[in-house]
Amino acid sequence: MAEAFVTICREAATNAVKHGQAHNVRIAFEESDSSYTLRVTNDGLAGPSDFREGTGLPSMREAVGAVGGTCQVTATQPFTLEAVVPR
Repeated sequence: MAEAFVTICREAATNAVKHGQAHNVRIAFEESDSSYTLRVTNDGLAGPSDFREGTGLPSMREAVGAVGGTCQVTATQPFTLEAVVPR
């Protein structure tokens, strides 16, 4: 799980700067009785209305899926990526 979360943090920060022109990226980690949640938000541009995923987001989904988790993206502002892995 740690390796998947590190991969997601690196890719999400790169995407925020490269595609969203973000100045700030916030990474939050939460732990509950049933899961671990990683949330990455940025203050960059919202995704366009015809937002399409490139290779980065599917690779993040694959990384978290390999440890039984899910990954969701909200392309509106603030752009948010949330990965949840069961405990």
